[in-house]
Amino acid sequence: MKRESKGNCKGDIRHCYADTNKAQKLLNFKPSVGLQDGLSELAEWAKTHEWGATDLFEKALKELKEKHLA
Repeated sequence: MKRESKGNCKGDIRHCYADTNKAQKLLNFKPSVGLQDGLSELAEWAKTHEWGATDLFEKALKELKEKHLA
């Protein structure tokens, strides 16, 4: 099954950042996979699941400029 892109939808998250510091302090959480290995694993998974990427940087930048945010 191929994933269809219907463009951006209201409520979509454009950027997401993870910070595990609080989990490390409160829960003694320690990641079992490093960033480089995790990204490589994700890229391999994406290839096998036909999970393509679309570069929307220019579109996002245009929207930000239109709203005087960039």
